[in-house]
Amino acid sequence: MHQMMAAVRGHRPERPGYYRLTLEAPQITGEAQAGQFVMIRCAPTLEPLLRRPFSIFATRPENGELEILYRVVGRGTQLLSEVREGSPVDIVGPLGHGYTLLPEARTIAVVGRGVGVASVFSVAQAARREGRRVFAFVSARTRDLLLAVEDLKRLGCQVEISTDDGDAGYQGLVTDLLASKAKSEGIGQVFVCGSRRLIRAAAEIAREAGIRAQVSLEQQMACGVAACMGCARLVGTPGNKVYKKVCKDGPVFWIEEVLD
Repeated sequence: MHQMMAAVRGHRPERPGYYRLTLEAPQITGEAQAGQFVMIRCAPTLEPLLRRPFSIFATRPENGELEILYRVVGRGTQLLSEVREGSPVDIVGPLGHGYTLLPEARTIAVVGRGVGVASVFSVAQAARREGRRVFAFVSARTRDLLLAVEDLKRLGCQVEISTDDGDAGYQGLVTDLLASKAKSEGIGQVFVCGSRRLIRAAAEIAREAGIRAQVSLEQQMACGVAACMGCARLVGTPGNKVYKKVCKDGPVFWIEEVLD
């Protein structure tokens, strides 16, 4: 884990209310694993006091850059959206436990809805670097809110999309698309980030198909380093539930652990 002042190399709107932030942080980029996150101080002032957690969207170790894809949801992220290129940003990371790519899973599926795509993109990137086949299922309410579709295509993923209004791709649940491929394409592992409904549906598909699956939990965090206990969540197997800290023990868990 490193705390450093990272220079902003790029910062631009991605979609309405969403931004893409590129930081020069070679120490963090050199150690980051897919699914980990960073804590960022969104302004140089004491208000807001707490850092905000962000999934590491992508890394480019060759030039020491990492990318964050985030949504403006409050004062902290609003202030962050106003940071200009060349400015320094106070960042801590990499943090948490990331995804585990099973060696035997040569074909994987990543499933993300909304800004959840920011987390699963990182494991798609890692899998493609190892030459694995990747199916990417991306979901949003409308066409304008679909994220990272072109990025996934450039990685070489086979991308399928769904929107609630049917304006782009399949109209309906993105897990319907996953269910179809799970039966026909020999998917060996599934990675999910999104709503609780999405997680439950993906878990059921994975269970029926006998596929191991992992999920990244989106959880509010105050410290990000397991000091405050603010992100504790009841997880585990039936009959053996325990509280675990999402920041330290996660944010990635095996999907059967988080079903409640």
